[in-house]
Amino acid sequence: MLRARKLDSFQSPGINAILPITESEKLIISKKNGEIEVYIREDSKYRLFQTFPNFLANTISTNDKQIENLYYSERLATIFVHCNSTLLLLNSTNLQLYDRIHDKRGIKKCWLLESYPIPMQKKHASQKKQEEDHNDDDDEAPCKVMTFLLYVTTKSNRIRLLIWDERHYQKMVEIGLPSSKETLLSAEILDLKTIVLATNKGIYTWSYYDERPILERIDKIVRRKYPKGIVPALKMLEQSCKKFDKTDSLPSQDNDEYDTKSISRLSRKSSISTFWNTTALSRHPAFRTDMKYIFKPNIDHPPVIIDWKSGYLFNISIEKKVPELLLISNNVQFFEWNSQFPNIQYLSSDILIMNNSKTLRFVDYRHGFTFLEAMIEKGIKKVVNLWGIHFLVWTNDDEICFYKYQVDDGPIREEHSRTLESVTTSADQLKEETESICSTNHNSSFNQLWHKVIFYKYFLNSPSSLELCESNDPEQSLDICAMKLRDYTVIWCLSIVEKLRMHISVLKRNGFNWESDPDIRYLQNYILKGIFETFTDFWAPPQLVILKTFPYKVARLVEDITGQIHSCFPTKTDDTTFEIPPTSLRNWCVPYLIDMRRHIKNLIGKDNKSQEIIWHCYDRSIKQTLEFFLVDKHDGNIDTNTMLKLLDMVLFEIYFDYAPNMVGPFISVPNMCDFSIVFDKLKSRHMFQELIDFSYLRGEHDKALEFLTNLENEIEFSSKIPNLNEKIKALVTFYLKKLPNEYLETIFKYTNWLLEHNKNDSHDLLLLIFLNDSITRDASKVYEYINDKDKELSLQYLEFTVGTLKSNDPMAHMTLIERYLENLNEPTTRNKLQGMLEKTSVYEPRSVLELLDDKIKFDSSSRNDNSVFKDDDDLKFVKFLKTYSFQRLNQHEESIDLLFTELSEYKLAAGYCSRVYEHSSDDGKTILLYLFKKITAIKEIEKMQSFLIQFLEEFSCKLDVIFLYRSIPSSCNMKSIGDILLRSIKSLSIKKDEKRMLKNLLHVELINITNELWTNYSQYGVLNDSYKCSVCRRNFSTLNTDTVCWFTIHGKNVYTHSSCAKTLQKDTGY
Repeated sequence: MLRARKLDSFQSPGINAILPITESEKLIISKKNGEIEVYIREDSKYRLFQTFPNFLANTISTNDKQIENLYYSERLATIFVHCNSTLLLLNSTNLQLYDRIHDKRGIKKCWLLESYPIPMQKKHASQKKQEEDHNDDDDEAPCKVMTFLLYVTTKSNRIRLLIWDERHYQKMVEIGLPSSKETLLSAEILDLKTIVLATNKGIYTWSYYDERPILERIDKIVRRKYPKGIVPALKMLEQSCKKFDKTDSLPSQDNDEYDTKSISRLSRKSSISTFWNTTALSRHPAFRTDMKYIFKPNIDHPPVIIDWKSGYLFNISIEKKVPELLLISNNVQFFEWNSQFPNIQYLSSDILIMNNSKTLRFVDYRHGFTFLEAMIEKGIKKVVNLWGIHFLVWTNDDEICFYKYQVDDGPIREEHSRTLESVTTSADQLKEETESICSTNHNSSFNQLWHKVIFYKYFLNSPSSLELCESNDPEQSLDICAMKLRDYTVIWCLSIVEKLRMHISVLKRNGFNWESDPDIRYLQNYILKGIFETFTDFWAPPQLVILKTFPYKVARLVEDITGQIHSCFPTKTDDTTFEIPPTSLRNWCVPYLIDMRRHIKNLIGKDNKSQEIIWHCYDRSIKQTLEFFLVDKHDGNIDTNTMLKLLDMVLFEIYFDYAPNMVGPFISVPNMCDFSIVFDKLKSRHMFQELIDFSYLRGEHDKALEFLTNLENEIEFSSKIPNLNEKIKALVTFYLKKLPNEYLETIFKYTNWLLEHNKNDSHDLLLLIFLNDSITRDASKVYEYINDKDKELSLQYLEFTVGTLKSNDPMAHMTLIERYLENLNEPTTRNKLQGMLEKTSVYEPRSVLELLDDKIKFDSSSRNDNSVFKDDDDLKFVKFLKTYSFQRLNQHEESIDLLFTELSEYKLAAGYCSRVYEHSSDDGKTILLYLFKKITAIKEIEKMQSFLIQFLEEFSCKLDVIFLYRSIPSSCNMKSIGDILLRSIKSLSIKKDEKRMLKNLLHVELINITNELWTNYSQYGVLNDSYKCSVCRRNFSTLNTDTVCWFTIHGKNVYTHSSCAKTLQKDTGY
């Protein structure tokens, strides 16, 4: 685990206190003869730097010549020297005395406490008020550090507390212990206003900022109904199962080194007073009865109390909603394994340094595991933790040994205790790393696996993790350790699953319905939740997890899909074997599978090329490939698609058996499931909707439709499913409606089947299948198909294609036009045809002209026998439709000839000209002049004059009025058009004025914009040889690189050389 190496040692006889100062790398040693020695560390060696002989001779009374202990405050940069009745405050740099605290009652024991940096906004109100009185600059600091010096008087058994806020002394508070027989054993900061005190009689909180501070005893001690942590929950489950084990088939766990102790709930106040007097000596005679130790693991964690008398760990609750209370952590293994080590100090990352007179240990306080153990042959007086990965040992013969500890991740010897000069560890070596992770025989106990997991978590989470690596490349070593942690954690969790399966299986074999017991049900669910959350965090190999934890019918998929036989493949279980309950499968197993599926899918990059993904573990970011998710070496032939197929099939099996409502959503998204297996299972369960969704997703349309169409012939289904034919019709219709254009032949094939079996519903079926606005199909083929079945619906389909789908198929438009021409007798049809020719442009105009000409010719040839048109209005309408094609072909004169000359429809001709003018003013003017010539060519004066007046009123403003009036025939009566002439001139004059005003406005706008532009330009300048310095009046040279300064003085720009600018700045103050 951890290995310690001695870097240096030296002797200094007569030592009575030592104090390391990390920042300056000094070691202060006080001696019994009154001397103080200062050592400095250089290259892992300590050398004597300075000696202060008779240090106390001239500073305190003759009664206090002995230094009891030394303390150091980093924030105050102060060394506190504890004497019998005096505390000396020394500057840590030169050991000069700058203050002293004398108490004639004597000073029995001291504690120096420093808080973590605390945000200002969280300070207590009374603390803020006192800080405002000082009116110093520290109030502006973002964080505050509080320093507390607490000591107990020798005579009157009182506690005095001195408080510093940052570097400023704030106040002194004193209070007495409740009883003269009580002894203060330990102290720690609870929050900004409270300190926790542990005595031999109880636990107290001291709110030192109160006006009348008192010691408040914590009288409420509680424990959780269910333990916190997977292993304690497993042990509680084992004890619950033993109550129902009639056959004594559960193995004895007396040798298992994890928590076996329980505590009854305290319900009476009288029990509180005797609780601290009770002792665990009856069971553990090595426990000390007079020791408590309080420490705070980190800023967010409440203080932890180690009580050797009761054999419990306590956490102090600091929640605001409940009063302060003690939460019991029933960790017997910590006390059993470490009962001989009374001296404790907190290191970091849940690690304690513990020692007795011969041995020291690094112990994980949460679980009791030892990470380093060493026997010091010369005996131990004191162990002092230094910075990072160093510590000092003060031996019985006054030798100071300087050690460095690091991780020893090589072969581990079996000895549990050895000298520090050798490799140091407290755990046996697990089996070789090269052995298959599948193996069920790990050649190690459950606790050894657990030990490994806890150690590597500490290692990676330690603030000195890089220094702990004894490697040339510590970053790579930490990555390897993260990988080892992952492997050990997975194996450890699988061991817990095996224990859980064993315990529950015993209950089932004894005929006990464990699901009816709320405690057992909660514990197994809690354990499975923790295990699969761990699997998810550590990206546990899916094959291994599936084989070792999932039900047999799911686990067999590993061999079926990968084609590999693993040594850990489970055997078929009977009814008495425990399997993960469906609820736990849904709640905890499925999220793990989904997360693994996401990670493996991310391995597939662009163009289906493999790529790396990042795995995060305790601030480590490690690139991983597919091999990270595989089990053994022979898994090299498994690719990403195979793993995805395995995960998808396992998910499908779980959903299918335990969460049927999730089958549909799962198979409706892209997946790698085996089509044949899923198809058959859905078929057997009559999940037809899910079946067709899955088949559609995979493109297996013929197979799905063939199954549905043959379903009514299968007696198995027809006898069990009511209204089967109607359901088949709905499913087939829905399926055909979704098929895209490339499966058009399949659509026609199975639509024929539908029509044969549902002749009365043919119209509705065709409507549902083909009139679908979500899919675009070949309109011509679909029209031909529908037209053979239903002519009326085929016309509706064409209208749907052209109007709703906005089809760009010219053939569909032409076919629709032909269909409209066949039924011109209907007014609605005529309106539809006119609107289509007017508003669309997809059709072929020449083809339309041919159709219309053919229609007119056919009417002329059959007028006497079977006329197409009922009257002349119909004929005129068809001829009028030709103008839309003429307009598309830019044959505007033909349109005017048709409308004005042939049909004598001036309004239609004028409307046509207006449409052309809107589209193109040049073409519009041309065709207007052509119409004007047509009007003036009329020989009938009255008729010509009537059309001319209409034309001039409507279009004179769009043409040259002078040209028009010059072109009017002399035979025309000018008096009748005089008013029109005046209106035209007036209108032209107004338009001319509007253009002139617009021109002037634009000119003004241009001036404004130009002014803004020059204003912006004025903020910059381009200097050339013509510019002179405003101070020295010399021209700026463009050949040097001297800096030019630009000032604005009294609104005027001033350019100077940099040297001249300094002179100007002194003279003017700019």
